[in-house]
Amino acid sequence: MKRCSLINGEIFRDGLSDFSLYEVELKKVMVSVANKVIALLDHSKVNKSSIATFARPNEIDLFITDEDVSNEIKDYFITNNIQVEIAE
Repeated sequence: MKRCSLINGEIFRDGLSDFSLYEVELKKVMVSVANKVIALLDHSKVNKSSIATFARPNEIDLFITDEDVSNEIKDYFITNNIQVEIAE
């Protein structure tokens, strides 16, 4: 199984994004060939958007963060079939 773990970027309703266009192009390729996409972002990146999106919500399988997210964000993840885990 090909997994793509992304540890840099921001997550918003449009999906995962980044400010570096070079990194966005690279991450798009990584996401396109992965069977499972895991986003590992600290809580400060939740509900933030950057200039370019590299993974749409339907491409994200698992989101891991360091603090609980709001109910609105949890509902959004559930609606988009994104599993959420809080790292302790």
